[in-house]
Amino acid sequence: MLRILRHRSALGLGAARSVNLGYYGMRSKHTDATLAHVTWLDPLARHLLVMPETLGLVGTCPYPYTTFIVGMTLILRLVVSVPTVAWQRRRNDKFTQIMLPEWAVWKRQIPAAALSRHARQQDISKEKRVQLHREIHCALTEKWKHLIKLHDCSPLRTTLTSLAVHIPLFILVSMLLQKGAIMGDSVLAHEIVPWWSPDATVAAQASASQQILQEKGLDPELVRRLTQIGGPTLADTDPTRIMPVAVGALNMANVEIGNWTRQRRRAKEHALGLGSAPKSNEGSAEPGPEPEPEPLRSRVLSTVLRAGAVISIPIATQVPAVLLVYWATSACATFAQNMYFARKEAE
Repeated sequence: MLRILRHRSALGLGAARSVNLGYYGMRSKHTDATLAHVTWLDPLARHLLVMPETLGLVGTCPYPYTTFIVGMTLILRLVVSVPTVAWQRRRNDKFTQIMLPEWAVWKRQIPAAALSRHARQQDISKEKRVQLHREIHCALTEKWKHLIKLHDCSPLRTTLTSLAVHIPLFILVSMLLQKGAIMGDSVLAHEIVPWWSPDATVAAQASASQQILQEKGLDPELVRRLTQIGGPTLADTDPTRIMPVAVGALNMANVEIGNWTRQRRRAKEHALGLGSAPKSNEGSAEPGPEPEPEPLRSRVLSTVLRAGAVISIPIATQVPAVLLVYWATSACATFAQNMYFARKEAE
């Protein structure tokens, strides 16, 4: 065995080992300090990292932990996110197809009834006209609230419920994976990230060493371990910056697809003469020639989400690569989901 190790060092594989040790040092000290005191995560993180071996992925799959994280993320999205999104879509459809048509009728009848009560008066003063508009607005607001409660399709409640389901789950899984990466004996420190490739010179040296050792009749598994090239692992930050940029790009694409779908739905509602919540100066039920501008709340939300997609890139450069696998898989699932609903919206 000593001869083998000396031969391995002579072929330059000691340099490869030093590369691996160098990458092990690329861990976020801020991450370690942030989760060091969260001790209740330790048993959960250890059980999570045992799952690939329990499922038989270790030894049979080249990237067992990466494969497990991708599969776990897709299963969580299928079990939790898909039913939640389906529930959200049903409520949104109820709001658009049932509640808004009824609202459009009341939007015409309430102002007409109020105007008919004042039709006999020949001269209406400015104060009475302001009072009339206030009366119409109050009546429209009360009817809007009544219809929302009757059909149980509040857009705000739908959005907040969806966020209440997705955000805690996303944070919990991220914390578990991050905790698993910073453990001293983490198995994630032994799996090189799949998107990294070694230097051509080091790869050639490793290949030549592997061939020499195989010719000497050594066990193939032992040869593989002795000639394995070190690199950034799932417990290290990503030095290639590939995955941080990919995560940011996917997040931005999801934001833009969501904005397009929302604007498309608003355009359809306007084409059908269906308005949204009452405005303070609203006294007519007829749709205008141009669609109403997007509400300020929606514009602010879009701006915040775009900024978040950009900020996610530098954040992703500071976290372990195992988190990037989870974030990228989750973003890909969201992208596929958004594309599916965007295509249905365009039909």
